[in-house]
Amino acid sequence: MTLEGNYNLFTVLLAIVVGILAAYTALDLIERSSSSSRPQKKWVLMSALSFGLGVWAVQVIGLLSYYTPITFQINMWILIASLLVAFLGSLLSSWLYMIKKLSIVSGMLIGITLLLTHYILLFSLKSSAVLQLQVQPWASLLSAIISFVLGAYVVHAWFYVKTLEQNQMMKVMSSIHTVFKNWKAS
Repeated sequence: MTLEGNYNLFTVLLAIVVGILAAYTALDLIERSSSSSRPQKKWVLMSALSFGLGVWAVQVIGLLSYYTPITFQINMWILIASLLVAFLGSLLSSWLYMIKKLSIVSGMLIGITLLLTHYILLFSLKSSAVLQLQVQPWASLLSAIISFVLGAYVVHAWFYVKTLEQNQMMKVMSSIHTVFKNWKAS
């Protein structure tokens, strides 16, 4: 039996806007920290909080925007675990970039965080119907590769743009790119 559903366009657009704003805010906070000779812990923490909540919110809104004929319930403990994974992954990624200057590793960690958050949220779903989730291994692998490569590219490219005009445009483009990468991981 194939389970078919559809997305609510409004909530999909909401997820995109939330993701763009969260990624832009996180990149702006990282930029503020990078402008000083010694990164301040508050900027690292605020950047991680912004991006972690953004990653998590996009995933949750995306999950809630998909309507099926079957009713699902969400296990709150697993939902909270996914929020912690999103925040901790973003915190480690921010720390790797701002303290250790490892932009490519930081970006790859963002890709890992997106995937982990997504799959943990999928495990939080419960239904009274007996369902067997079939995952295409090649699609999951392709999604993982895209998340790692795009995460590394976005973070690395973002921090090597030097002029303010280019930087503002890169921040916007990186934010949009991050959201669509996040959505692709879904």
